[in-house]
Amino acid sequence: MNNSFKKLTAVICGSEENNDELKKQFNQIGIEIIFLKTISVLPLPITDISILDKEYDYTIFTSKHSVTCFFDLLKKNDKQLVTKKVICIGKKTKEVCLTYGDFNIDIPVQNSSSGIFTYFLNKYLIDKSILIPGSKISNLWYVDRLKTNGADVKFIPVYDNIATKRDELLEVLEEINKSKIDLFIFTSPSAFNNLVEIEKIDDVSKYFSGKIIAAIGDVTKKGIEEKRLKVDIVPENFNFNDLIKSIEKFYLKTEKNENV
Repeated sequence: MNNSFKKLTAVICGSEENNDELKKQFNQIGIEIIFLKTISVLPLPITDISILDKEYDYTIFTSKHSVTCFFDLLKKNDKQLVTKKVICIGKKTKEVCLTYGDFNIDIPVQNSSSGIFTYFLNKYLIDKSILIPGSKISNLWYVDRLKTNGADVKFIPVYDNIATKRDELLEVLEEINKSKIDLFIFTSPSAFNNLVEIEKIDDVSKYFSGKIIAAIGDVTKKGIEEKRLKVDIVPENFNFNDLIKSIEKFYLKTEKNENV
């Protein structure tokens, strides 16, 4: 975005409280960022300890929270992850995972559950064991597909995404209310649903009237559209780098149309 653009303000709803590097990247395209932590991560205990005693052919981590909560769970139970291969959704997840050990890690091309399915599409999975630590509300449509292809899949919920208490967000909410918000960015369906819950939004159409909405991922887009809202921006690859490119492209196109 060039200097002719007016300064825009965006709210990122998700689990981040602050991210200086991300702020810098958005500032470079002319957007001031406000982080609204609509998601709080609640670690969950494990009900079947025996799952942690096995060796797995593959372990799948879908987020950095699945990594941190799972390894905290291992530590509490004096266990170690024994796996031949780790699949991480996204570079950030891989970076966090490598802080816990020197694992053999692959990253699917797509940062999504579809990416996981595609990764395993042409692999021989008969009698292969797969461990998936994840969110209690994970979209697990691909698990049945993996099982159908012969894999022994174990999913364990290691955390839950809950709405942050409104009292913890008063300062940020006040900043948002005082600002002219141009763009809302949602990192997951929970990020959106929790905002609606936190702010007790009865009329979502009125609340988001005149605002541009961006969603990271098709599942997030679908969840927002179910509330009869228009999602204007979805990056081709579900990460912030591609999101920033998509946002810049959107506003460049918008400015061009306005100047015609």
